[in-house]
Amino acid sequence: FWVWSGNSWRRYRAEAPARLLTRVESCTVGGWWIDRWTWSVSPVNAVNVAPNLSHTSAMIYPHRASIGSVNGKAQGVKRIVVVKLAPTPEQYVALTSTLELCNAGANMVAQLAHTAADRRPFALQKRVYAQLKACGLSAQPAIRVIKKVADAYATRTANLLNGNYGTPGSRRYAKVAGKAIVFRQDAGQPFDDRCLSWQIDRSTVSIWTSAGRMRDVGFVCAPWQLTMLADRKGESDLIFRDGCFYLHATVD
Repeated sequence: FWVWSGNSWRRYRAEAPARLLTRVESCTVGGWWIDRWTWSVSPVNAVNVAPNLSHTSAMIYPHRASIGSVNGKAQGVKRIVVVKLAPTPEQYVALTSTLELCNAGANMVAQLAHTAADRRPFALQKRVYAQLKACGLSAQPAIRVIKKVADAYATRTANLLNGNYGTPGSRRYAKVAGKAIVFRQDAGQPFDDRCLSWQIDRSTVSIWTSAGRMRDVGFVCAPWQLTMLADRKGESDLIFRDGCFYLHATVD
């Protein structure tokens, strides 16, 4: 149950004596900020008892900046700001066709990558770059498509090695490993700064599409998100969900 303490809510466990959820340690592991919590006897019981660490748990906050360092360099956790696009009907059609073109290209690359010995982005680029260009993709979108496919296969390989699809030889393992990765027609597509630029003061973006460069595409978000976008760096992902387009921007 929860109790209002005057300036915040505190969580208690219903037992005698009542126990309070208390943070006992904070640390960073692999770029993640981790808090360790424990159920300790509440001060309202006027009994000083050491926390029972058998109830300790960890809470991970990917959105909090890490204060750790690796090799003397400060390490931070990247955050994602999600903004909703407000395209005109013509812009909506162009964005839709862009995702369809990119994912058609991704499926073509995925078919070739499935039987390839080397699935690294540069190795795939030497094999399929010209074909993607012939399909109508510009240089940077073609490279982003190749990188998306390479990342998808790297993720699947890691899951297979970690046993997330069963043991080698099992039916599920063979089913996953035996077929090429397939991307939905409206699957998300990453864009880097060469394909997508932000005009934060006007709440618009300029983005590459299959119909050419499209400018003055409006977006809507909260004021605090605009503040965070000032620190945006790296790629942004174009996402289609529930009939609407969104941009997932990476913020350092």
